[in-house]
Amino acid sequence: MTFASDLAVLERTHDWQCPTCRLAARAREGLIVLPNNPLIVAALQAICAGGPNASTLDGGWRRNKSGFPVYEFWNGAGGRILVRIEAADADAAWGEVKSHSSLTLDVAIAVLSGLASHVFRQSTCAPRREPVTLGAALVLNAKGYRRYGAERSDYAAAVAAEMDKLERLRFDIVAYPGLDPATRRWKRDGITRANMALLERADDHPMAPANDRLPCAFARPLRFGAWAEHWFNSAGALWMADLPQSILRLDHRENRSADALAKRIALIVSLSFAAARDSRQLRLTVRVLMRRIGLLPRLEAFRPAHSGRIADRLEEALLRLSEQEILRSKLCDAALALRAANRRWFEEWLDSEIVFERPSPGKN
Repeated sequence: MTFASDLAVLERTHDWQCPTCRLAARAREGLIVLPNNPLIVAALQAICAGGPNASTLDGGWRRNKSGFPVYEFWNGAGGRILVRIEAADADAAWGEVKSHSSLTLDVAIAVLSGLASHVFRQSTCAPRREPVTLGAALVLNAKGYRRYGAERSDYAAAVAAEMDKLERLRFDIVAYPGLDPATRRWKRDGITRANMALLERADDHPMAPANDRLPCAFARPLRFGAWAEHWFNSAGALWMADLPQSILRLDHRENRSADALAKRIALIVSLSFAAARDSRQLRLTVRVLMRRIGLLPRLEAFRPAHSGRIADRLEEALLRLSEQEILRSKLCDAALALRAANRRWFEEWLDSEIVFERPSPGKN
């Protein structure tokens, strides 16, 4: 092994020493903060709807006239946000959508919460939108990863690949209500802007070493996209969601399906509770929740034989969240009774309600 490769392994092994990433990943009373606005929700739901079955999900990714994948997020008044992938051709774009996973979701949460963390928020919000140099250590620290050596190096490389994917997400905003930065007034008839990024790499920003001895692995200067001018601007309200850090630390591996699904449920429900600040409970039908977390197949792609497996996965994920005291919920007893009696139960089960209880502050 050469001296140069030896040094490279040493740098990645000790990337936990990066003070910037450690600050960005720091939780207060077990909680991290996440920007909570329509574009962020659209981005996270689009990632949830990715994966190998992305083209067969109800309310998920679809093909536009050019064959490229697009995900649509609507509000009740007709405004919409379109999510796209910046890619050379449709096949490459679909390949990227189908590669999205729970690790993609973890990296998105960690980077967005790191940029919006208490220590950096004053400079990263609009209109300044200053970049912060962040690397794979941010995600590894946020997830509590404690392995070192070659395994840590490989994991850091996988995290960096997911960060690249986040940089290729693009958004078209069509008549969606937001802050007009020119007038500093809320524009109820909607903002319309095209080709905005979730995260931008500030290549013109000089990157200082993360510490005196070793650089941070896969570091890059990142800042919020131009969407922050409308929904994360110091001239208006900074909508934030408190998120238990334990959500990030649920296993992201898809073969641990209960944890991966529990992560998505907890994230989407936590954002909904943050938007409905006065509500002690949140009621969602199983159908709506499954659509938001990317689990509901389209009618033409649905196989009745899979209904039991889908229900088992969802119920196990809800139980996992309750056992770990992240999120408590109750599923309608009538739908469960129908299933237990082996009757035609799936449609009624989809239309049954799940009642979520707001987590106690600082519980996690």
